[in-house]
Amino acid sequence: AGHVCEPVVGGEPKCFGAVQIQGIVERAIEKTPIGGAHVAARDEGGGVVGNIAVTAADGTYSFTLSAKRKPDGTPVTTLYTLRADAAGFQTFPGGLRPALPVDLGKAVAPATPDGVWVLKNATTTIDLFPIANTAGLGTIRGTVKSPKPGGTLLDAGGVTGIADSSGAYAIFNVPSG
Repeated sequence: AGHVCEPVVGGEPKCFGAVQIQGIVERAIEKTPIGGAHVAARDEGGGVVGNIAVTAADGTYSFTLSAKRKPDGTPVTTLYTLRADAAGFQTFPGGLRPALPVDLGKAVAPATPDGVWVLKNATTTIDLFPIANTAGLGTIRGTVKSPKPGGTLLDAGGVTGIADSSGAYAIFNVPSG
């Protein structure tokens, strides 16, 4: 209960407390929270790992990722990048703003052996810039029907969205027509 079974370097899989990424999505200049933003963890190839987190009204998000472990349960360095999309805001990363790697090996150990390992630092805070004119922009939501839909990139008039491991996606800021 409350554990995840993970591969162990040099050993058999064992069950440990989960590794959770926690962060906030906020307006870049004002530093105010953005609720309803979608955040995804992406592997080296750009594929989505796990489900997409949707930010709460206070801009916070969290999701659990699988992490290879050392025999003592410490997560091994595993690098992901984060992508964030929200209605009325530019997608991150984009343009001159690259995503910094998020390292699961930097997760903080829980207070108890069966607790959750937490990764929450500057790399899990995402600042989004507003789109100057949002008139006529909409959102398309749906599900990719495929045996392995995670990471599917969807394009609607040059605006993109990305499907999570269950196939769910949202494409924000789609021009009308």
